Amino acid sequence: MGKAAFIIFVALLVLAGCSLTEQELINNPRILAQLEPIITLSLMDGQGMVPLKRSDLDALNRSVASDPEASHSLEGLYWMLDHNETEHIAHTLGFLEEYLATGKESPCTPHELWHATLYIKHGDSEGAEHAIEDALASYPLWVAEAEAKREKFPQFYTHFDAQKEEAAYLIGQLRKGDYTDEAVGRVEALGEIAVC
Repeated sequence: MGKAAFIIFVALLVLAGCSLTEQELINNPRILAQLEPIITLSLMDGQGMVPLKRSDLDALNRSVASDPEASHSLEGLYWMLDHNETEHIAHTLGFLEEYLATGKESPCTPHELWHATLYIKHGDSEGAEHAIEDALASYPLWVAEAEAKREKFPQFYTHFDAQKEEAAYLIGQLRKGDYTDEAVGRVEALGEIAVC
């Protein structure tokens, strides 16, 4: 009987330590409530500063640790804060908020490429390579979603074909290691105007 009690005790410990499943994570009011103050802190104040600190993300990070997509977004947010790249935090949080509310990822290849340029700027080749691969993986999804949206709202997608071609070209260039100022400038320009 002692051995059975021990096994039950260990099983209970394991269950108690388990993170939320995706079903429990998505559209979870507690998780979404944790995100609200983070979004508020991510907005620039009157002095052009973003008051968000690394520690502001910690509780949310623990809450979503079991979800690779949410964890990946938070890793990027921590990196941006650590490297003072705060202008990219708000849209990253927007994508994270949509994901946590709906479970739907929002592919945006130009923003993935834009993030690659941040890593390049800071000499983080591993981060750059990862962001470039994220851009490559998101490309077909981004194109498919934008094409569907263009069917409904063509006036917002008049330049999408050029953006699509530019994104494909830049993915190829960056994958070849073309981190020149010209390539980075083209990525930044695309990121400024792209539709997602």
